[in-house]
Amino acid sequence: MKSKIFVIYCVILFIENSLQFSNSEICSDIVAQNDLNQAQIGRAPISIDVQTGIIARSTISVTIRANENFQFEGFEIQARTQDGEIIGRFQSSDEINLVKCYGKIDTVAIHANDNLKTKVQLLWEAPDVNENLIFYFVVTVVESFDKFWIQQRSSLNVILPNNDQLPNENLSKDEISIHNDDNEIDIYNGCSETKSCFGIPNFCFRGRNCHTLMTVTFNEENDLFTFEFLSTRFSNNQNYVSGGVSLSPSMGAASVIECVRFPTGQVNAYASWTLGTTAAQRGIVDQNLINITHGSLIDGRIYCKVDRVPSGAVNTQGTDFDLRNTEFYLLIASGTNVAGNAVGYHDINAVVSVNTVLLTTPTEVFGFEMTVSPLLLIHGSFMIVAWIGLTSIGIVMARHFKSSWQNKKTCGKDIWFTYHVICMCMTWALTLAGFIIIFIDTGEFHTSVHSILGCFVLALSFIQPIGAIFRPGPKDNSRPLFNWMHKAFGNITHLLAIITIFYAVGLPRALLPQYTMYVLVAFVVFYLFMHIIFNSIDICGKMRVEKSLGVGESKSTPYNVLQKTLLGLFVIVILLFVIGLLLIFNLDISD
Repeated sequence: MKSKIFVIYCVILFIENSLQFSNSEICSDIVAQNDLNQAQIGRAPISIDVQTGIIARSTISVTIRANENFQFEGFEIQARTQDGEIIGRFQSSDEINLVKCYGKIDTVAIHANDNLKTKVQLLWEAPDVNENLIFYFVVTVVESFDKFWIQQRSSLNVILPNNDQLPNENLSKDEISIHNDDNEIDIYNGCSETKSCFGIPNFCFRGRNCHTLMTVTFNEENDLFTFEFLSTRFSNNQNYVSGGVSLSPSMGAASVIECVRFPTGQVNAYASWTLGTTAAQRGIVDQNLINITHGSLIDGRIYCKVDRVPSGAVNTQGTDFDLRNTEFYLLIASGTNVAGNAVGYHDINAVVSVNTVLLTTPTEVFGFEMTVSPLLLIHGSFMIVAWIGLTSIGIVMARHFKSSWQNKKTCGKDIWFTYHVICMCMTWALTLAGFIIIFIDTGEFHTSVHSILGCFVLALSFIQPIGAIFRPGPKDNSRPLFNWMHKAFGNITHLLAIITIFYAVGLPRALLPQYTMYVLVAFVVFYLFMHIIFNSIDICGKMRVEKSLGVGESKSTPYNVLQKTLLGLFVIVILLFVIGLLLIFNLDISD
């Protein structure tokens, strides 16, 4: 028995890793622990009942009460102000042990035995204050050695100076309406009865433990739809949670509501629109479509409640979504990236409902993780291989290795020329195939920077081989001009292709993690750096030839071994970039 008590007590100490030791004093700062993955996610199956009407220096009753069919072995409880200061003191009893915290005695209460409990009642003495003090109780509860919950907060309460009235007679409406936990918001109440609920993971609202949650309620009296959003708890950098409706199971043509947290702590909501080829856009949406009625942070989680009109043009293109009479797919997503007037890639989670839903009929919604269409995967893979891999190698071969394999032929042509033609022909074929595949996938042309640049790249890809077929002879007077134009068009096409790939990173349909941008930047830096190295070797080689043999007396390349060694390194690194980007795009490797 004693050993089991010790184990449970150690669990509490372990999960609250901000324990501090000073002169045998133990203080656990569970408020700061908001990213412990080993703890259970969501609300513990308990309630924290606090006696109302708190006066300075008065003693009140605090009860930790287990929900139906739940029992717990261990607990810890303390009181904290909104600034994190620990306050008050608990009175001793046979059921609890008291701990000294930051020099303040009896400020933390823990279990005295490992008996299964359904209710623990404690007496707590409020501190002496000269003005209204807002605070809450925070509890850790242990069901078993490997199952426990931390940061379980009571609703906010107020301590009044001795001569003041009770809170409900003295505080302003704004002060009384301050809330700070899920139960106070009641976002889970009414799921499938009065509202439709869609959460991550599936059916998490049944246990009130959703990572991310969207609910929709139709209010017949005022003819409005009320959307509520609650974001992921264990993400320090989370900046938005969003959700919306779409006629297809994708981000394309979706009417979205964004619930966004600002650095100041303010939470606001915006209406936006996704075309599937660009990030969510607010500028083309009438913001009068929605009205935020509540926005706040709840234990670090983003919460907002938004009313939306049932029909009307949702963007400047005149698109109308009739929420009363049309069934839609539901979408929910959350992420860390907020830039300017838009939210970025949903790098935390994103789910679309399996079936369409009529929002006037409350229901439980089942979803699956958004995936990229197979044709889009093929399109992206073709472009990565073509423009990151083949073109980079082909251009380097033509630019720097024309004299590296003298008197050696492949298929009757110089080695550099053979490999250059192979790389560029494969690039042309993959680009054409990729264009056809993506057109089959979308069924129409979507106007975006990515698609417009892609069309330019395709057109230039046709010009290059046609020009090469009709190139002048080696001794023709116009050959130097052709060489210059061919080189210029090739570099311009390659540059536009890389820029086009950069613009693909932000496309909602691509579902690419934001760090893809850094991989592309690293590729560009490496590619330019190697060109500088090869150019430097070319210049040094020419200077050496001119010095030793005279200008034009030899076509041999000094530093030939060094060049070929660096070429091998260049090809290997380029292949690694190609493989890495293919894995990111096809496997969605996340942080």
